[in-house]
Amino acid sequence: MAFINWQPEYETKIRQMDEQHKTLVKKVNEIHEKIDKLTFEESKEVFVWLKGHLEDHFATEEGLMKEYNDPGYISHKLEHERFYNSILDALHSLEDDKGVISEEFLGRIKVWFINHFDFKDKKLGEHLHKLGVE
Repeated sequence: MAFINWQPEYETKIRQMDEQHKTLVKKVNEIHEKIDKLTFEESKEVFVWLKGHLEDHFATEEGLMKEYNDPGYISHKLEHERFYNSILDALHSLEDDKGVISEEFLGRIKVWFINHFDFKDKKLGEHLHKLGVE
């Protein structure tokens, strides 16, 4: 069973955002499947991937918000920054401790994804869709 079950209600109807969300969910599920076997180096590689993916994804969303004058831009961007900084903090802790990714860490990503989608991305998708963006 998947750690994060993709649900149709996670669709924003904005192709690029949906593809990036699905990629994140797929990657988290893959990590979860092998979490007990991850080495320090593999964990670090996951963080590097996650950092890059979030940079790209947040840039995509923030670009759309700016281009289409989304009224929730500032709070949405701040939420991105908080989460991204928490990922960087976790990466630094992992490097300092030579640790591995934990189930608790993946749980935080899962909770953040679901909450962020419900409170921010869904509204952004609705705003963009009303303007004809797909």
